[in-house]
Parts: sequence; structure tokens; C-alpha cells
Amino acid sequence: VTMLAPVAPALADCHPDPAVSGDTVTCTGTAHNGFHAGGGVDKLKVDVTTGATLSDNGGVVLGLKNANTVDNHGQIISRPGAKGIEAINNNTISNFGNMQIGAGGFGVLANDLNNVRNIGAINLGNNAAAIDLGNNNSVTNSGAINGGTHTLGIDITNNSTAVNNGTIVLGDAKHGPTIGISAVSYTHLRAHETGRNL
Repeated sequence: VTMLAPVAPALADCHPDPAVSGDTVTCTGTAHNGFHAGGGVDKLKVDVTTGATLSDNGGVVLGLKNANTVDNHGQIISRPGAKGIEAINNNTISNFGNMQIGAGGFGVLANDLNNVRNIGAINLGNNAAAIDLGNNNSVTNSGAINGGTHTLGIDITNNSTAVNNGTIVLGDAKHGPTIGISAVSYTHLRAHETGRNL
């Protein structure tokens, strides 16, 4: 009788890893440690495919530097205090899928000159923020941002623009402020009538 060894399930991950500048990184299946670009690695195209689930290693699920393009069609899950996507400058980040952000964490955290779109859903634990950016950024929410107690939907600062064509529905503020969109110093806001809790 011929005995066949059991076939191990294919490891789901983000490849190539490590990546070099200019690579296309594709994430499939379940990647428990997410993906983190090395120092000086920029201009990546990161594609989280439909059906993929990425989680964090205790700090950040997708850690990127500058001039990257990210399309999430899967699911990004971060633990309390962690970040879903963290980047620096000149990135284009689009969420078509689902992001589950733990308490006290951030969905998208980046510095300056970024373009962030939420077409899918970002669900926040208590004391968490969906999109938190620095200066000269553009944010468009055409999907859903849902949050618990003391949460923040979109936070932008100098010379930035936020457009809400979707919904922002957050929990109560009994333990601290709950804010749909926070804008500081020469920022531009536009909310469609379907937006809530602005």
C-alpha cells in the first residue's frame, strides 16, 4: 500500500518579502505578520487580494515608507494599540475591503502628501482613529467608518482636503470626545448628505 504524506496547506503571505524599491507585493490567504518594507524601500505596489486576511505582529499590519500604492481588497485586522496601515509621505492608499482596528489603534496613519480613499469599511474599537494624517493630504470616504466610544473618523491638518460621500457613524462621547472629521488650519471639507456624525 502506498502511503501518501499529507499535503500541508499553502502558506499565505506577502511576496516578495523582503521587497526592493519598485516591486509589486501581493498578499494572499492569511498573513499573521502582515508586511513591512525595509529601510529605504519605496515605490512599492501592495495588493491585498480578495479573501486575504492580514494581521499585525503587535505594532503594525502594513508598514510602508514613501511613494507607495496600496489597494486592500481583503481584510486587515489590528490588535489593540496597533496600526492597520502606517506610511510616511506621498502614498496612495485605497481600502476596498474591510479593516478591523483594535481599541486605541489607527486604521491609516501617515504623514504628508498622501491620498487616502475608503470605499469599503473601517470598523474601530474604542479610542481608535480611522484615518489620521499630517499636512497636504487628500481623504475621500465613499464607504463606511464605524466606531465605538471616543473614536475619531478622519483627522487632517494644514492644507488638506476631506470629502465624505459615505457614512461616519461613531459611538458616544461619555469617556471623551467623539469626532467624525477633525480639520485644522486651512483645510477643506465637503460632506454629502448621507454623512453622519460629522
